[in-house]
Amino acid sequence: MQHSLSALAAAYDRSVPPSPGRPSFKLLMSKWLQRDRSGTNKLGEAVCRYAAYFSVLTQACQLGDHGVLEEPQTDALYGLLASTFWHARALDDAYWACLRKKDKWRSGAMPGRRYWLHQRKPEEAKSGFDFGIITSCDDDRVKDDDRVKDDDRVKVTLFQAKRPAEAGRPLKLSLDHMVRQTNGISMHDFKERWGQLSAAAGKKIKQANMRGDVQRAGALEAQRQNLERLYTQWETYALPQSKAISEIYKLLDKGKTAKEVLKAIKDDAQIAAHITLTGRNSLFTRPYSYLQYDAFLVTAIRGWRIRNAVIPSNGWCHYAQWVNRSEGEPWSVPLEHASTLGDNEQDGGKRQRFAEVLGASLSSEDQTVGLTINQSDLRDLAGAIMSNLPGLVWGAVADKPDTARKLLLQCGVPEKEIVPHIGQAYPMPVTPVQQPDSELGNGDAPRRSPRSPDVKF
Repeated sequence: MQHSLSALAAAYDRSVPPSPGRPSFKLLMSKWLQRDRSGTNKLGEAVCRYAAYFSVLTQACQLGDHGVLEEPQTDALYGLLASTFWHARALDDAYWACLRKKDKWRSGAMPGRRYWLHQRKPEEAKSGFDFGIITSCDDDRVKDDDRVKDDDRVKVTLFQAKRPAEAGRPLKLSLDHMVRQTNGISMHDFKERWGQLSAAAGKKIKQANMRGDVQRAGALEAQRQNLERLYTQWETYALPQSKAISEIYKLLDKGKTAKEVLKAIKDDAQIAAHITLTGRNSLFTRPYSYLQYDAFLVTAIRGWRIRNAVIPSNGWCHYAQWVNRSEGEPWSVPLEHASTLGDNEQDGGKRQRFAEVLGASLSSEDQTVGLTINQSDLRDLAGAIMSNLPGLVWGAVADKPDTARKLLLQCGVPEKEIVPHIGQAYPMPVTPVQQPDSELGNGDAPRRSPRSPDVKF
């Protein structure tokens, strides 16, 4: 009797024909469902791939040509993943109940995988970053207590969701989005803009002194001193970091790999000192405006530099291009290849089906996608990621629900915002339903007045 997941994989192939030279989904599924020499199968792998492929297909079909924003698309994807994980297990249970087999090799083999998610994301529209997935690779070795073994391994994958920048051009990836474009100062404008602000402050101080307004003059002088400190901060930290990022761009544009980039950083003390700066002195803070790609690139490098990290051949930071079903299927490209893709829509060799990349990121066995690190390093990495990419939505996959929950807690997700699996009661919503007039896609998100910019001098 054909396994139900295999039959569904065949149905998927009819809806989304395999790419030339690539195996069909049914063939891959059959391999995962077969027993290996040890007498066990890879049902966990089959479940992850089923969830990824059918979630992406269903979402592409549902969205139609309505141009839905990235935020609700991310929420929809997580909901579909949660339901398809549950659905796959139910199908497998039904399959074996029908066969009435109780083979010893199957006992405990079906992982009770759970998909947990963090849905609150009022910052996403400002930072532009979408979601990350943490996959436990050593579930059988994770103890029931809260202690973390140094050699327990987890896999981290980040995704930046995009919609086609231009109608009718689904293969063009837009990399020119500027964070704080309307209320920040970009690197190439900083010196001129600072000069204007400094001159204006000096003029106001002179006018206040002429009027004998000592209090006003003192306040303006404090403001000018803040400008002086800002210039020092820009010259000492932000500008060198921007230059270091530009050097890394050049390497990637030449086709250099992550390991080659790391070597170049190690060989250049100036780049090494500035490339992964975070916090108040970094480029990725007020009052600066910067390319969204810059923060994603620095985040990728930070992961590459973790000691004992397994750098995948297919990247751990990906762009996912949502397209309407009429334009094809969603595709993905690693950050390392994104800048070289450019406007060359004919260069399809660097694009992959998003479903394949998502499935690989969910898998605890696949080592081609996702950065594998010691679990003890996860908390620090998550903190560094969130300092560059505020509002990132986290999801976790593990054989045990408690393991997934602990991984999300390590990433800083509040307990009340971790959604239980489908078999448990859903908690009270932590955010209001999206309002039509909310630009941030969140009813409680703060609105910014044109008179209250981020940067104040």
